[in-house]
Amino acid sequence: MAGQDPIPCIQAENYLVQLPLTQRKFCYFFGQELLTALKSLNDEDFCELFDNLEQEMNKAYENILANVENIALKLKETRLKHQKQLHEISE
Repeated sequence: MAGQDPIPCIQAENYLVQLPLTQRKFCYFFGQELLTALKSLNDEDFCELFDNLEQEMNKAYENILANVENIALKLKETRLKHQKQLHEISE
């Protein structure tokens, strides 16, 4: 589930399961699904699934980094703006 809740959760059988706040959440979320896929797909299909999953996770990570950089830039701009205003007031 995606949203604004700071505590990551997934829906499992009509209730929410709180995920750990570490990378273990990915093992919890994908572990069983990957084992099922490994048992039911041939090697080629599983490798394609795994490669696609890895690519999407990398894209998500890059988007997170870009958002963090944008937030840092906006914070810096805001800080400089406030410093300038304080300097003008003190003159």
